[in-house]
Amino acid sequence: MTILHYIPDIDAASGGTSTYMQVLADALGRVCDLHVVTRKSQGELPLVCCNVHYLPQRWVATYRGRTAMATLIDALKPDVVHLNGCWMPGCAIVEMMAQQRHIPTVYTPHGMLEPYIIRCHYWTRKLPAILLYQRRATRRASRLIATSEAERAHLVALGWNRQISLVPQGIDIRQAAVKSTWKRSNSLLFLGRLHEKEQAV
Repeated sequence: MTILHYIPDIDAASGGTSTYMQVLADALGRVCDLHVVTRKSQGELPLVCCNVHYLPQRWVATYRGRTAMATLIDALKPDVVHLNGCWMPGCAIVEMMAQQRHIPTVYTPHGMLEPYIIRCHYWTRKLPAILLYQRRATRRASRLIATSEAERAHLVALGWNRQISLVPQGIDIRQAAVKSTWKRSNSLLFLGRLHEKEQAV
């Protein structure tokens, strides 16, 4: 089986989605012919067990860039196209190209369709994206992947696509050291931010 993953970038600064792709590629690439399509970046995470294909930085806005993406899909002939992330036109365009070729698509929003995310910059960014491509792309996907029960519940409530599977994100603990003593020897500083987030469905 050949699987093509599209992700806007795999830069460490992008956080969870890039790390998800790194962990997933290591496991999924061992059981299928895995291809990851993305853009180059300075801080990209290394991916193993897959073939990484790079598109131009602004490929969505150019005929040449879109042609390169379409040519790649035609050459690889994937059995499944898996899209990672929302609100970026590139995901919707790749989904449309796959649909035109009758290739099943899987969409992992990575929490980007949560209610509080949709409300953020709703009138200036989210609503135009919803009307132009995001709702249509989500509806046409063969399957949505939720990474938590809360996300699954929010996707059900959103109502754009009822074909939802729950696949929790894994973590790679192979580099984690086993604690040998309870003696306090180090200090841990957590630096974060407080952000209002809707908890209820």
